[in-house]
Amino acid sequence: EEHWIEKLDSTESNTKNKGGNKLRTYNTLKRQFRLEPYLTEVDNPIHRKLITQIRISAHKLNIETMRPTTPDPSLRICSLFPNKDIEDEEHFIIKCPMYESFRAELINQCQQNCPNLRNLDPKQKFIWILTNENKGSLKALGKYLYSAFDLRTQKIITGGKALA
Repeated sequence: EEHWIEKLDSTESNTKNKGGNKLRTYNTLKRQFRLEPYLTEVDNPIHRKLITQIRISAHKLNIETMRPTTPDPSLRICSLFPNKDIEDEEHFIIKCPMYESFRAELINQCQQNCPNLRNLDPKQKFIWILTNENKGSLKALGKYLYSAFDLRTQKIITGGKALA
């Protein structure tokens, strides 16, 4: 297990990668070599797949889709809400106002298992939500991701800019 963690950490400092570290989210969340609880706790295979995609950065957020054309990660901003935030996993789950109605349900469910959740900074909140082991919170995360990605896809397809 130590060798695995050393290899993972060594990729963090490898800046030869154009466009930043592809494993940045995975490296933040995965600190033990083990089967992750969401893989057995989340029954819906679509929700489970979405959680996996977020955890390994295999999704359609701008932080990844713009990687080939925009080497500077700070320029991969959210195209649906004009606040100039980088559209990465943390922004998508914790910060983007576009998904606030879905997020409220997720936060309420998670707060039942982490009463201090609302007091955590965004990064800590993001890590807690993606690494907790509670079935209800994990199912709420899957539901959130499904709804938020669906809304994002609809807005992109229709060219609908959210809030001007």
